[in-house]
Amino acid sequence: MRTNFMKFHVFHGLKKYSPATLTLTLRTSATNSICPQPLYLLTWSPSIESSGATQAIIEGSIYYAVKWEDTSGSVDIQYDLANRPCRAAPSALEYAVRLNPFPDEARLLFTPNSDATGGSLSAMAPGAYALPKTVKINTQSIPPSKTLGGMDPIRTTSTREGDTGSGLFIFFDPAITYGESSGGCGSVLTFDSSTGRYGETYEYPLNSGCLWRNWYRDGTGAHPYPSEAVITYGDESLSDYFTEDIDYEDHCATGTIRFGGQPVWSGTACYHVEDGCYEQGVELLSSDPCDDVCSGCVDGNCDALEGDSLGSLAFRIPLGAPRDLHISGFLWFSSDGPVSITPSTFNLLARPDATITDTTVDDVRTITCFDHRGRTAKLESIEHGVRITMYQTSDGSLEHTWEITNEYGSPYYVNFHKISRLDNAMCNATYTFQNGERWEYFDNMAQYSEAVFRDDKLNDPENSVLSWPFHLMQISPDR
Repeated sequence: MRTNFMKFHVFHGLKKYSPATLTLTLRTSATNSICPQPLYLLTWSPSIESSGATQAIIEGSIYYAVKWEDTSGSVDIQYDLANRPCRAAPSALEYAVRLNPFPDEARLLFTPNSDATGGSLSAMAPGAYALPKTVKINTQSIPPSKTLGGMDPIRTTSTREGDTGSGLFIFFDPAITYGESSGGCGSVLTFDSSTGRYGETYEYPLNSGCLWRNWYRDGTGAHPYPSEAVITYGDESLSDYFTEDIDYEDHCATGTIRFGGQPVWSGTACYHVEDGCYEQGVELLSSDPCDDVCSGCVDGNCDALEGDSLGSLAFRIPLGAPRDLHISGFLWFSSDGPVSITPSTFNLLARPDATITDTTVDDVRTITCFDHRGRTAKLESIEHGVRITMYQTSDGSLEHTWEITNEYGSPYYVNFHKISRLDNAMCNATYTFQNGERWEYFDNMAQYSEAVFRDDKLNDPENSVLSWPFHLMQISPDR
């Protein structure tokens, strides 16, 4: 066995003119050393290794990019504990920290392995998540003067505003679209990255697949040809961490995303020059594509698009139909809960190419559509509600009138009364908000009630099938 030693000399004077040298030699006698005083772990820095993620050094920080699929996809994390001082056993609190290194991030799901040396990490939504920076280890038995520095998995420097200096896990949800209408087909679900939940694509008043698709067509019946394709990441703030290239060929665009110079995703989107998806997207969250709403009021009768509807309390009036399958815009509102009816309750949705004005003079709101077959709506306040009088814009002739009011002055009751130009009742219905959860419909003319119950399993993590069933129930022949 080789013995290490260190030799040095000490000079001292035995006589005034005869200096002498004393040589001391230190030799190791064991492979470890023992300190008689308590030893405190002040700080240590285990590194983190990840499989299933692309690693890059960006502005001095270690970043990991993970293609987000949903919460079922995950990336493995492993702590490097080799440099832990003196191979000291972790305290109970430090062990607990390893079991959940992301306690302050509700959108991250960490599943530790059996020996707490790592685990799997998944995200409920795309985003940039900071690696754990400082987590406290047990300090109860340590004197106040020996405060712990903590456990710091990765210590790097960063100049990016908002970064912690500890690196990031970036979960991105890549997609490429060519044109606002996604080729005219769209999808039946949208994802909100801020909440990690799904919702409808066809939202009121464009709650039909037919209405939604035709809304994006231009005056020739085609979708406006887009100037360039767009790559999205599931969260618009994530684009700063990536670079992208888009190549065009014919009516298709192929996009490539790079992270730290490494390609991490590629996809293609094609601009649809023909509507080959007319029958798609009907199964969920949309109506039959061949129902009355596709008529576009071309025969001058817009009754299929006008009026109240059940589910959420909803109401809309089409403002014109310049071409077959085209609606100029809607006057509308929708509410899941109690609502007070005033002229400002009603929203205006207008096509970009429509000519529509919205003015208020002497508390009378007037919305006028100057398109072919355009209509004018005059909104006036009445007791507990609003009167909407509909005219043909071209000649000012009266069509009919709506009186929409809160019965008893209560936002829990909304009455819709449609009156013909001959002053005859065309419909009369009252909606009541029941049990703090749903609207119930009562037809005052036919004397029957209906309610819609929604079984929302769409965002249930225990349900593996996306579904959004509605149950229509006739309640009684009287109120």
